[in-house]
Amino acid sequence: MKLTLEYPITHAGETIKEVEFKRPKAGDLMHLSISKMEDWTGADLLPVLISCTGLEAPVFTSLMDARDFVLCQEAIANFIMSGPEDGPTSSPDSPDSSDGDD
Repeated sequence: MKLTLEYPITHAGETIKEVEFKRPKAGDLMHLSISKMEDWTGADLLPVLISCTGLEAPVFTSLMDARDFVLCQEAIANFIMSGPEDGPTSSPDSPDSSDGDD
């Protein structure tokens, strides 16, 4: 997924106009409590942003406009809250949730 920045930045002589995200892996989220997602702060999500974009911390903490930083956080939250692109991974009615007493 790519996010076009509202306020492009320059870092290491390169202009960054968009940020490309990869889906987070479980290891990217190990320090976060999914049940307390509404309490996550920018500091909580910074390691995930770094891992999922390959950008260095100063890009987010010193150079990026606050509005763009919020949009990046929302992009990560959307990855976590959505299932795969073809829908949810399972449901209570899925065959693997049966007890085998057929």
